[in-house]
Amino acid sequence: MDRPDILFVITSAALGGAQTHLLELVKGLRSRFHLHVAYGQPGPLTSRLNALGVTTTQMPSLARTLQPLQDMQALRAFGMLLGQLAPRLIHAHSAKAGLIARWCGPRFEIPVLYTAHGWGFADGAPTAHKWLSLALERTMAPRTTGLITLTQADAQSAQRMLGYRADKIHLIANGRSDRPLLTAPRSARLSLLMLGRLCAQKNQAQALRLFARLPKGRATLTLVGDGPDRRKLEIQAGRLNLGPDEVIFTGDLDDPQTHLSAADIVLHSAHYEGMPYAIIEAFRAGKPILANSIPAHEELISHNENGLLFQSEIHGTALLKFLIDTPDLRQTLGQAARQTYLGRHQASFMTDATARLFERTLAHQVSKATSERFAYV
Repeated sequence: MDRPDILFVITSAALGGAQTHLLELVKGLRSRFHLHVAYGQPGPLTSRLNALGVTTTQMPSLARTLQPLQDMQALRAFGMLLGQLAPRLIHAHSAKAGLIARWCGPRFEIPVLYTAHGWGFADGAPTAHKWLSLALERTMAPRTTGLITLTQADAQSAQRMLGYRADKIHLIANGRSDRPLLTAPRSARLSLLMLGRLCAQKNQAQALRLFARLPKGRATLTLVGDGPDRRKLEIQAGRLNLGPDEVIFTGDLDDPQTHLSAADIVLHSAHYEGMPYAIIEAFRAGKPILANSIPAHEELISHNENGLLFQSEIHGTALLKFLIDTPDLRQTLGQAARQTYLGRHQASFMTDATARLFERTLAHQVSKATSERFAYV
C-alpha cells in the first residue's frame, strides 16, 4: 500500500454531519493529496469513499462509547495502522477518533490535526458527559498539532477552557457542494422539515411541541433521520394527538433532497451544535429557517435577515405561526439563505482553506525534521 499524505480517521461511517464534512473534504482534496480513511463503525460513508477511489480501513474496536478494554484495542489497532501506512499527517474527526489519533500520532512523530465538530462540554450537554469531555480534551490539547473549529464560539471555548494558544486554532466553516433543487409537488398543507439524528442532543421533542401548537390541518412535520430516540418521539407525537399523516418519520435516508425540496420551512431545535449541516443544506436550498438561539445557530443565522431565531418555546410558537401566515417573509428569508450559502458555505471555501493548512503543516514538519537533522551534524 502506497504511503498516504493524509490519513483521515473518524469514529463512524454512519450518516451525520462529521461524515458529510469528511466526504466533502475528500471530494475536494483527492486530486491534491494521496488520501486514506480509517473508520470504526460501518455505514454508507465507506461505499461513497470507495466510489471516489479512496482506500479505507475499518477498525471495529473504534466505537462512540467509552469502553476501556475496547478502547485499548482501538489504540493498538490504530498504532499498527500508523506503522503500516506511515502517513505524513493525520486529520481526525469526531470525539473518540480525535482521542485515539492524538494519543498515537505523537508517539510516531506524526502531526495531528483535529476538527472539533462541536464540544462535548458545551452548554446543554449532560453534566457527566460534559465533565468527562472537558477532562479528556484538556489532556489532549498539548498533543494536538492544530485544532480546526467550525465556529468562533468553539474557538473561544478552546482558548478559555482547554488552554489552546490562538496560533494553534484554525477557524474553517463547514461547506457543501452545490446542487439544483428537485421539482416537488405542492400540497395544500405547508411542509415543515427537521433534519438530524433522532437523539437528545438534536431535541426533536421541542419541534414536536411547537408543531402541536399550530392549528390542525395547516401543516405537516417531517423528521428525517433515525436514532435512539425514535420510539420516544413517536410516543410523544401520539400523546400530543399528532397522527401519522401529520408527523412523518422517514428514518435514515441516503439523500434527503426530495424532502428538502418539498419543504416550506426548516426547523432546528438542537440543545447544542458544532455547525449543523442541516442549516447549511437549508441555506443551499434557499429555505426559510426557524431555529432556537444557541451559539452555533447565532453564528449562522442573523435574526430576521436569513432566518429566524427563537428564545423560548412561546417565542418559537409565535414565530412559527407568523412564518406560516406570511408567505412573503418566507420567500425573503429563503432568498437571503441562498445568498448566505453562496457567500460563506460553498464546499470549495472549506476544502481550499483545509488544503492550505495541510500544506503549511507538512512544510513545517519537513523544516523541523531538517533542523533536527542538522543539529546533530
